[in-house]
Amino acid sequence: IIKSSIQKGIKTALEKQSDTISFVKAFANDTTLEDNIADVVVCSQSFHWMEPAETLAEINRILKKGGIFAAIDCDWPPVCNRQAEEAYNQLSEKVTELSVVCKENDSYHWDK
Repeated sequence: IIKSSIQKGIKTALEKQSDTISFVKAFANDTTLEDNIADVVVCSQSFHWMEPAETLAEINRILKKGGIFAAIDCDWPPVCNRQAEEAYNQLSEKVTELSVVCKENDSYHWDK
């Protein structure tokens, strides 16, 4: 990601923004947002860079009841690092467990 591209995108969005949109520079596991404020939280091609347990707790805290969390990523063949692949598989299993525990929230996975 190129910093100037992000700044240009934010500048364009700010010019078009409404009173209901704001930009916050923060880490995913400490957004500084209020509890139960977000209708939707999206991680696109980024969740693998975050600390998963703390980030999921933060997402749970800021999402409104019935809110939607979408983690968009690519399914790749096994990586060259066995430990990384095992960690990814453990995270996937934890997400599946959480979706069973949180039955009031639907979780969807679209097969490619």
